[in-house]
Amino acid sequence: MKLLKRPLCGILLVLSVFQLFGTHCFADQTADVIFAEMLERAESIVNYEWTPVRDIDVWNENPYNGKMVFPAGETVTGMPYTLFSWEFGFDSLLSLAQYRSKAAVNYSVTAYCSSMGADRTGPVYGSCCATFVSEVLGGSFMNEGNPRYDNCSGIENSQYGTTFYNVKMADIKPGDALINTSRGHVVWVGAVDDDSLTIYEQTPPVAKKTVISKASVTSEGYMYYGGKTYSIVTRSNELTGSFDDGYARTDRFPLPIRAYTADTGKTVVYDSVNGNVKANRIYDTDLCTVITLFENGWCYVRFPLDAGGTDSGYVQTSVFFDFGQQPTANDTTEWITAYRRSDISTVLSRIPAGARVFLITQTDAGAQLMYPLSSGEYEVGWIAKSDMGKLTPAPAYLPGDVNGDGCTNGKDLTRFMKYLAGETADVTSAALDVNGDGAVNGKDLTRLMKYLAGENVPLY
Repeated sequence: MKLLKRPLCGILLVLSVFQLFGTHCFADQTADVIFAEMLERAESIVNYEWTPVRDIDVWNENPYNGKMVFPAGETVTGMPYTLFSWEFGFDSLLSLAQYRSKAAVNYSVTAYCSSMGADRTGPVYGSCCATFVSEVLGGSFMNEGNPRYDNCSGIENSQYGTTFYNVKMADIKPGDALINTSRGHVVWVGAVDDDSLTIYEQTPPVAKKTVISKASVTSEGYMYYGGKTYSIVTRSNELTGSFDDGYARTDRFPLPIRAYTADTGKTVVYDSVNGNVKANRIYDTDLCTVITLFENGWCYVRFPLDAGGTDSGYVQTSVFFDFGQQPTANDTTEWITAYRRSDISTVLSRIPAGARVFLITQTDAGAQLMYPLSSGEYEVGWIAKSDMGKLTPAPAYLPGDVNGDGCTNGKDLTRFMKYLAGETADVTSAALDVNGDGAVNGKDLTRLMKYLAGENVPLY
C-alpha cells in the first residue's frame, strides 16, 4: 500500500533511503565519464551569464558586487539563489535549462514574502543548495528535467544515493555531496587535491565555485566550511556503480520515520540482517530515525551516541512498531497530544488538526500513530484512548493531488495543465474535480491555482 502524505508539502520524502551502494548499473558509462558530466553541469551553472532588463533584488540582502540588486543591463555570472518555492504555489526552484527558458521571458521578477519568520525579498526564479546539487548529480536525482530536492534531507535520504556519516576530510572524494551537521546546507565536491578541495554550491546571491584548504578541519578531522562542520556525505549510486545489500525494500510506511523503541532498556543493533552484533546499542531515551524498511521485517536505522555523532545498523522493525499491521489513513479533527510509548506518560509531540496520520495498532490504553512533521519526516507516537474520537477516516484520494504522489502542490498544477491541453498525462481522475461541480475543466484549474496561492478556497 502506498500511503498518502499530508495535503500540502513543500518537501516530499517518500523514498527509501540509505540504500547501501544502490541498484543502478550503467555498463556503457565509466565513473570517469559520469563524473565529467557532473563537473560540466556544475561549471555551467556557476558560469552562466544573464542580463536583467530591470533591477532585481538579491536574495535577502546578500549583495552582488556590493549592490543589493542585480542591476538592469549588467551581466550577472552565476544562476541566482532563491527559496521562494516554499512561499508560492508554483515551483520557482529550477534547473539551468528551465531557468534559461523562464529568464528568456521575464528577467525582472522580484518577490516579497514575510513567512518563515522573516521579511525577505529576492528573485522569484533560481535555485537553492539542494536543487543545485540535485542537478549536478543528475541521473536519477532529476525527474523529467526537474531537480528532485529542495532541501538537504532530500539529498541525504534519497534512494538514488548512498549516504555515509561521520566522514573525515581525508575520506571525501570528487563527486561527493557534503551536508553540514545542522543539515542547513549542501555542497558538491568537484576536485580533491593534496592540499585543497574545490567546492561548488548554490548560495546567496549566486552559484559559485570555491577552493578551500584541507587545513580547514575540526579537531576531529571533519571538514569545516562557512562556520559549519561537514561530516555527512551522499554519493550518487550512478557514480559509485551497482551494488546491493540484497534485501528487498517495502513502501508500506512512509520514510524516513523518527521513533523511540517500543520497550525500555537497551536494543541490540546488527551490522546486517541476522549478522554480527555491533558495539553500540540503542537506549530507550534515543530518538532514532528509520531510514530503510525491508520486506523481511527488518529496518536500517540511525541512532544517536552519548559521545556525540550517530551510528547506524540493522534491527527488526518490531523494535519500533508492529510491522505486520496494515496502516490505515485518518485525518485529525482537533489537536492531539502524542506520547513516547504505550503507557501514555511521556509527552512526545502535538499533532495539529487537519493532519493526515496513519493508525498502526490499538490497545486498551490508546493507539499508535504515524504522523507528519514539518521537516518532511514522519514520527511514531501513541495517543490516549480518549483522543481516538479526534480521528476520522481519510478519503481515498486528496483533492487536487492530480499526480497521485500524496501532496497537492505545484507539480499537480503542471500535470493538470498538460491534461487539459490534451497531452499524455497520468492523472488521478477523482482528484481533478476540485471545485465539486461534477465536471473537469478550466474552472478546476483556476480553483487549484487560487488554492496553491494561499487563497481561502476549498477543494472538493
